Amino acid sequence: MTSLGRAGVADFLRSGPLKAGDALVVPLRPGRKHLLPAAVWGRVSIEDVDLAWSHQEVRLLRQLDQLRTLGFGSRMLTAAAPPFHVMKNLAQEQFRQALQAWDLLEPWRQQGNPWMALAVHITTPTTTKESRR
Repeated sequence: MTSLGRAGVADFLRSGPLKAGDALVVPLRPGRKHLLPAAVWGRVSIEDVDLAWSHQEVRLLRQLDQLRTLGFGSRMLTAAAPPFHVMKNLAQEQFRQALQAWDLLEPWRQQGNPWMALAVHITTPTTTKESRR
């Protein structure tokens, strides 16, 4: 059993699909410690949901990472369309990459999708206060 911060969880999930002997528990809100007893081998447990993590999810997380590097914040990632104020500042190739990544993330953008909640959570930089815990 290993404790990982957001960045550690993100790196672990970027590395590939979860193996049958892996169980990952990621509380999305502070103080959610009751999740550990509900851990499921080969799944990511968040809130009261167990998520599969396959090559498809790894690929989508990397697309979300790309959008983050282009300047898209957490709230922006869940919007129906990429915000104009970010898109207008992108070079032509970055603009194309952003639109492609945006389209690929459409399944995660559906209302209440737990994969998007997880991806946004683990790719959100931690504040100084959070990193001291």
